[in-house]
Order: sequence, then structure tokens, then C-alpha cells
Amino acid sequence: MKTGPLPRLLTALLLMTCLALPAAADSPLETLLAQVPASAFETGHISYIDYQALVAARPGAKAPPDTGDIPAYQATPEGQAYFLAMQGAASGSSAMTMALFLADEMAEMSGINPFRVAQSLEAGAPPSQQLWLQGGMDPAAVTAALQRQDYQASGGTGAWALWCEGGACENGARIDFSRRDPAFLFGGDLGRRWPVVLGADRLASSPDGGVIRQIAAAQGPALLDLPEVRDVLAAVSSFPGSDQVTQFQLFAPETLNIMTQHTFGAIGLFQLDTPESQRVVLALHYPEPAAAMDALRHFEAALPSAQLATGQPLMALVENQAGSLEPLFMREPEGGAAVLIIPFLFPSQAQAATLKPDSPSAVPFALFRNMVLKRDMDWLAQ
Repeated sequence: MKTGPLPRLLTALLLMTCLALPAAADSPLETLLAQVPASAFETGHISYIDYQALVAARPGAKAPPDTGDIPAYQATPEGQAYFLAMQGAASGSSAMTMALFLADEMAEMSGINPFRVAQSLEAGAPPSQQLWLQGGMDPAAVTAALQRQDYQASGGTGAWALWCEGGACENGARIDFSRRDPAFLFGGDLGRRWPVVLGADRLASSPDGGVIRQIAAAQGPALLDLPEVRDVLAAVSSFPGSDQVTQFQLFAPETLNIMTQHTFGAIGLFQLDTPESQRVVLALHYPEPAAAMDALRHFEAALPSAQLATGQPLMALVENQAGSLEPLFMREPEGGAAVLIIPFLFPSQAQAATLKPDSPSAVPFALFRNMVLKRDMDWLAQ
């Protein structure tokens, strides 16, 4: 059948419109993981937080407008809600959380307003640990602060500028208690001066000169290139709130002392917030679907009666936070692996704050994070 010029024109316009539609933007978590070297997971732990998502989930919470009189701001309704939200920060940079009441000093020493930083990530272990910050930074202020600490430009490529004290990038692990200042975010807790790589809206720092030069050179694979990282992110993408993950930690099983006959390569722990709910999701990465299916059958039967080392029933702790276990499922990404999803559903942060106005945010996530800290995860054993 012949078509006239008008239908053909409409078809062409429709095609042009579809081609012009922008691709889905990477989430803040994916954007950051695409920058961090894959070697950061060799020690078996990654820890990430989105401060903006954490604060946005709590009604009325608002960051201080400046770094001035923080105690006075904390006494306001907005300030009280903000600091209760930030008490739920169980991931990312521990130094950032501890420095909230040193905001003025941090702005001077580090060039960073902690109330403006959007996300942070910690990876690796001493002496090669990495600190990453993303969003809400002024590169000129950070540069000026580093120069006041005798940092010098020491190379870098593309979008990264490398700064090292005295131009020497190999001295970042040197301890000098006479210069101890926790307001200096880059090793100041022990008087160290870690090298820093600075970009337009993110930075990284590490005491390891080799690591920092690798970051500055943008060489090698990134965390997002690792199958276990990519697969667990894809597996939770069907949940509401996965486009802006609030908190995320990734562990190698051996770091948690979990004994199991079906070896999984990594465990992802997610906090996902929406106005209607909060989820804590465990994502177990298996090398093959058969092992994941065996685990799914096992956990469907075992989780309702699972106990912690203390003898406390797991589900009693979950139900104490008005939570419940949702149906388990598995995903099979490309490459032959599989991810088992164990989701727990809780009231939204708005609902939790209504019931317990003085309670910190993210209590359900902290429940599981505390199990990790205590190495009390044997209920995942098979």
C-alpha cells in the first residue's frame, strides 16, 4: 500500500523524536563506582552513602545554610530533623560524619563544607584505603586549602589534578601527631597529609602514592567493571528507590567468616528509600544459577526461623522495626552468574519518624550493618 507524504513525514518526525530521547542517566552510585579502581575491592569491602537521599527521606530535614553556629541550628526543627537523619549514616566516610560539628574548621582546613557533599565512598584497607567525595564541592576552595597545607600540583591527566604535600606523593602515610587535626579530611586524624586527586565535582584521596597515581591516570578497570558489582546493582534495579541508592556496602564472604557449602562471590547490602517504604536488600552473587537456586530454596525454608549468635531470632528483630521478609527471587545476568535477592520491607522514614520522632534515621539498615560489624552473619550459612 502506498503512503502519502504526510504519513511519511509523521513517521520521520516520530523516529527523530525517539532518536533524540536522552539515554537513562547513571545513578550517583554508578557514576562514582565507574571512577574507583577495581583493585579497591581486593580487601573485600566497599562502603557508600548518598547524604542527599538520606536527608531527603526524613520529613522536614534540611542541611544548615552555612558552617556557622551549628548548635543553634540544631535546636531548630529543621536542624533537629537533619542531624537525626545524619545519625543514620552507617556507610561512606566515617571522617565526614564525625566532622559535622567541625564544619567551620573543615571548610578552612580542607576547603569542604560537609553539609554540601552529596555522596561519599570508602574502599580498601590501610595503608591503601581510599576516600571518595562527590557533589557539592568547590574545586577552587579545595585547591586553596591544599595550598595552605604546602600541597603542590604534581601531575594528573584529563579531568583529574593531582596534589601532594611538597610535591612528594609517597609520604602520605607518614604520621606526625604534632600536626593532628581531624578537620583536615585527608589523613589529619593522625597528622598525615594524603595525596589528593581533584576533579570538577569529585575528589579522591589515599595515603598510598601508587593508588593515587593510578586514579589520577585513570588507568585500569573500575569497580563498576567487576561482574559482582555490576550484577548486584542490576539485580536490585527493579525495586523503587534503586535509581538513588541511599546506602550500599559490598563484602567478600571471607571478610564475614560465613561458612557455606555454596560459595558466593560477594554480598551486597542496600538501603532503598521511597516516600512509601524503606527496604534493606541483601544481594548474594553466585558463580552459577544452580547454586543460587539451591540457596533460594534453602533460605525460603530457613530464614523464618534463623537466629543470630546471641540466640535472637532474626525475624523478631526485623518485626521489632515493623518490618517483614518479602518473597525471595533470583536474577541471571549475562555471563553465567546469578544473584539471589533477599529483601526486607520496612515503613518509610516518614512513617518511622512519625511513630518515633526522636529516633535516628535508617535504623533497619543499621540493624544489618551491626550484624556485619559483629561478624554475626552465620544465618546466611547453608
